[in-house]
Amino acid sequence: MISPSHYALPPGSLVVVSGANGFIASHIVDLLLELGFRVRGTVREAKPWLDKYFEEKYGQGRFSSINVPAIEAKGAFDEAVKGAAGFVHVVCVLIRFLNLVYTQQLRLRQDIDCHSINIGCRYDLRPES
Repeated sequence: MISPSHYALPPGSLVVVSGANGFIASHIVDLLLELGFRVRGTVREAKPWLDKYFEEKYGQGRFSSINVPAIEAKGAFDEAVKGAAGFVHVVCVLIRFLNLVYTQQLRLRQDIDCHSINIGCRYDLRPES
């Protein structure tokens, strides 16, 4: 395990994790909390059980969630990253379902949205002072 003195961010810093209720992201949240960070997790809609779970495990004030209903919207993460020192962008739109076509078969289109690539350039993250 890496010593906290070698972390890129000091323990106690606020880190945003997108898609915090997802399988991978929830494990990242758990690890960050275990390492002493505060975490703000983004979710599409309120997940009271998620806040309760992390509060019971790590105490009040260590984890909070914030709704980001449409990650593809311009500025979707603006509120979520306020005061954050780091951002772990886990969620990504990989598959979009299209409407049923004349053949009545469901067609899938795979695409990775550009906003996922550009997210690191958009936000100048600075810890709260």
